[in-house]
Amino acid sequence: MKLKKIFLIRHRESIANTDRNIYHQLSNHKIPLSENGMKQAQECGKQLRDKLVSKNVFFYLSPFLRTKQTFKNILDNLGNINYRFREEPRIREQDFGNPRDQFIDLTSDPDYTKCGPFFYRFPNGECGADVYDRVTSFFSTLNSDFFKKDYPENLVIITHGMLMRLFIMRWYHWTVEEFEKLINPPNCYISTMILNGEKYSLEEPFPKLR
Repeated sequence: MKLKKIFLIRHRESIANTDRNIYHQLSNHKIPLSENGMKQAQECGKQLRDKLVSKNVFFYLSPFLRTKQTFKNILDNLGNINYRFREEPRIREQDFGNPRDQFIDLTSDPDYTKCGPFFYRFPNGECGADVYDRVTSFFSTLNSDFFKKDYPENLVIITHGMLMRLFIMRWYHWTVEEFEKLINPPNCYISTMILNGEKYSLEEPFPKLR
């Protein structure tokens, strides 16, 4: 196995991050980055460049427009690297149901309070446990890829906040209770996992509730 570092990156600021009414106008997967998000992604590319252990990189990215735009802007600021990439639908955003359902005020929804973010299912959409199952399926692909002779030293996964939380939960076998202490990382967040011996450790603690 050549893989030395795994980077989890949340897409940069989208226009829906600043105006949720956009969900009335665009399907979730078609929501683009904001102008500020484009600049954030460019800066992210520079930050990532300094963290890579070599010029060999493999990217997995969610097929949503905002993650693909994040990928392009990161790539444009990484300099001269050898890279491959693959769009991976299993690491897409949690399905929040129909656009009208995405405006549920979770803070006042008694079902959300009772169920919690892992088991609460959005009407016509997914619960966190459904996304966890997708992540588990994705792990089987990662496991087979990791042991290919030509696999690079750096893996970058460009995805979404909830997906990052569930990836970390699944990787480290955290409980539902431990997961529910996590919060979505900000749009500018890179979470780095470094190979130490035979295991990967988090370079910094994942964001949690205070």
